[in-house]
Amino acid sequence: MRVALAAMVAAVLLAVGGVVVWSLRSPVTAVQVSALRGGTVTTDEGVAVRFAPGALSQDTEVRVVPRPSVAAPHGLSWLTEPVDIELGGARLLTSATLRLPLREAATDDLITVVSRGEDGVWSGQGGLVDPTARTITTIVGHLSIVSAGHTRVTAPDFSSGSGAEDAPDPECGTTRSDRWTARAEGEAVKTCVAAGAVDRPALLRVTGNRAYGQFAELGAYPPITVAQPGDTGLADEVWRGVAAADRDHTFLPGQGALDLTLPGNYRTIEFVTRTGPDVAVAEYVVEVMSRAFVPAEVTVQAVRCVLDRPAADPARGDRVLLCVTAALAAERILPENVAGTDEKLAKQDRDGMAQAVLTAIRELPAGVAGRPDDGAGAGWRVTAERSPVIPRKALNEPGGSIPASVVATQEKLYAAALRDALPGALPPPGLVWSNTTLTGRAVTEAVAALVTTPPLRWPCDETARDGYVYGLADPDLLTYPARLSDLGLPPEDVGIVRQTAAGGQNYRLCVALDGTWTALTHDQPAGGFPADEAERIGAMGPGVCRPGLGGAFVPADSTCRTSVRADLDGDGRTDTVLIYERAGTWTARAVLTAGQVFDLTLPYRRDEKPVPVRALDLDGRPGAEVELRSGSTSRLLRFDAGGLALSD
Repeated sequence: MRVALAAMVAAVLLAVGGVVVWSLRSPVTAVQVSALRGGTVTTDEGVAVRFAPGALSQDTEVRVVPRPSVAAPHGLSWLTEPVDIELGGARLLTSATLRLPLREAATDDLITVVSRGEDGVWSGQGGLVDPTARTITTIVGHLSIVSAGHTRVTAPDFSSGSGAEDAPDPECGTTRSDRWTARAEGEAVKTCVAAGAVDRPALLRVTGNRAYGQFAELGAYPPITVAQPGDTGLADEVWRGVAAADRDHTFLPGQGALDLTLPGNYRTIEFVTRTGPDVAVAEYVVEVMSRAFVPAEVTVQAVRCVLDRPAADPARGDRVLLCVTAALAAERILPENVAGTDEKLAKQDRDGMAQAVLTAIRELPAGVAGRPDDGAGAGWRVTAERSPVIPRKALNEPGGSIPASVVATQEKLYAAALRDALPGALPPPGLVWSNTTLTGRAVTEAVAALVTTPPLRWPCDETARDGYVYGLADPDLLTYPARLSDLGLPPEDVGIVRQTAAGGQNYRLCVALDGTWTALTHDQPAGGFPADEAERIGAMGPGVCRPGLGGAFVPADSTCRTSVRADLDGDGRTDTVLIYERAGTWTARAVLTAGQVFDLTLPYRRDEKPVPVRALDLDGRPGAEVELRSGSTSRLLRFDAGGLALSD
């Protein structure tokens, strides 16, 4: 009824220079603006956007859309209804002048225009208030969701609460890691690790149980990605920017949390969290500038300047003021091609915001003095350690089990690689090293990576003996994902193996069946796997539910194995499609001649038995489709860029 009523009362009214589209809630103003001549869009509520000649990249319909449901960011109270200013297919090349009406008269608080970016973070645009007309006007270099509000910029109070708090243990989800363990010295931080999976690494969460923040020194681990949890607030955006510029200043909020990914190619990760005068000063600056909604990149510049100063400098307050003043002055508001006079006007719009920040910054010494100090040397060490994934199964053997003597050799090689002591790992007569030396961490790390990746039962070319070959398949594991799951590896181990495998690139390791002969080669061809194996399966010919259909790509415990040959990816070479049932679930597996494996779970019951009938081309694009039939129902199995897909 409500929708029907809205449709009945909707009307289109002509307005000067444009069209106003009315709804039950708020009007949407749409005006055609010329790129050559410019123009002004004005709404009945008093919102106005003026474009100078040449400001837009093309003629376009500018729409001003009310967004009354958009909530104000923390610390700001709306003085006007938020609006979304849309430019259609055009871009803002220079600037626009924005005027917003104010519901209330001017107060002693900071009144500013704010805009919301695509990441949901609000930043201040400043503005000049006309108390008589009750409007605020500003020049902007981009348009999005905008509004005006008032906020009070004051010095943060660090005196409330001090020392350790009884914070609860961190929550890392329902699945804890079986491979990673973490610990923290002292009681200032707590840790937990959530298990990873095929497509994501494990997560280390560090929580601070202090009333104030700390810095985590992560400079030794550039591959770690920092994703601080919590709201996408302006202060959070600033700390992410500071950490991206200098990993040793990664911020752990007071009684907050810091999330770190744990790459599988690391075995130990160790860092310290610390507090001290520099943490207190940086936290103060971020708090003040974020309360004024200074754009994040400007605050990051100010904080980095502050951190470059000696923390014990007696003139620290004056130096911080210089850093903040320089960052505000260096901010570029409009595009580079805009005239200097326009940029100067835009900066004047932000004078009120800058003065509010500088006034609060002058209270820095008293504000920081109220915060407890653990001492400049106070630090708490966090250590995360990963246990090795030593494979017990081979990819292409019935049952997959590796002899105990070979597993023992794997473990010896892994331990020796960690110590960089490979020559002493096995008796000298049992070692063959070709095309490489045994010096340097690159070799030892490659061996550690290889022996944590399931091998193939394959002839050892270097010793002319049968054995287990590690790294024979492609080092990026493009052929492995389905096979690792077939071997029963838990998702976390699969993820670790995939992350680790690239470390063994261009190396190949072979261990003889009795575990005595070990060959390590570098920069040698990878051999005929997987193309030869895929061709062997395809040469077995078609047939339904063939027990004899086996090999590296067929799970040993699967039943009703069926294959069909077709050019799935359109590269002119014949690929193999396997259909099999395993533990009540049907799976289609594409083994491409190009050297990749893709799995798709099929929507059939155990007793439905899908049968590949034929390969055909229905869509005219490169690559054939395979018709699957079960009873009277047919479906098409096809290969897209993302893998296999099924359609009726």
